Amino acid sequence: MKQILYTLFSIFLGLTPAFAQTTVGGAGFFRTGYMNLRDAGATARHFAPNGSPAMGDGFALAGAEGYYRHNRVIVGLGIMAMQTRTTRFADQAIERTASTGTVKLGYIIHEGKRWFVYPAIGPGLSTLSLTRHEPNRTVTIRHLFSYATDVSLNADLKLTNWSCEREHYSGLMLGLRAGYLVSPGSAQWKSSSDLGQMASLPTYATNGFYVAVSVGGGRFGLRKP
Repeated sequence: MKQILYTLFSIFLGLTPAFAQTTVGGAGFFRTGYMNLRDAGATARHFAPNGSPAMGDGFALAGAEGYYRHNRVIVGLGIMAMQTRTTRFADQAIERTASTGTVKLGYIIHEGKRWFVYPAIGPGLSTLSLTRHEPNRTVTIRHLFSYATDVSLNADLKLTNWSCEREHYSGLMLGLRAGYLVSPGSAQWKSSSDLGQMASLPTYATNGFYVAVSVGGGRFGLRKP
């Protein structure tokens, strides 16, 4: 009996490290894509002269992100900068940009040999900027800052493995991102000129859907206790 118990205990000790292995590592990416900021065009027309053309809500985006992985948990940071084409009318022009910076908290819900999928959510800050160029070379810049929350679904694919170690991955990665940015409405515009001359300032919330492709690299491995 003692011999049987000793044998079972020995087998358990031999199997425990395999079950207790921890996947750890990190990755960094550059991203590019498209974002639709709801009502961004209509809001910009509040600061444009009468007769200005309609402005769209679509923005091109670029940014960077990085995260640390511990088993199924993802913790990271991400930034995005967005810009749309300049709107010109008569001898004036309006440029529109936006940016976000958020924390990323995710959990891997499905994983294959070379890929994994995880939803993520993260608080942060966002800003919308409007720059108006007038005929007398006057430039007026307006900013709207607000808190924001980024909710996304992410898929990361391991492309090439530069590591010769059996239990490690180190190489290029491709990421697919789809998400929605949510922020509360605000009319607290900051400007390089006096906004007091306007009867009322528009309330705006930096809300919008985005899709992006991220390209970068990472390193992951199994850590035994």
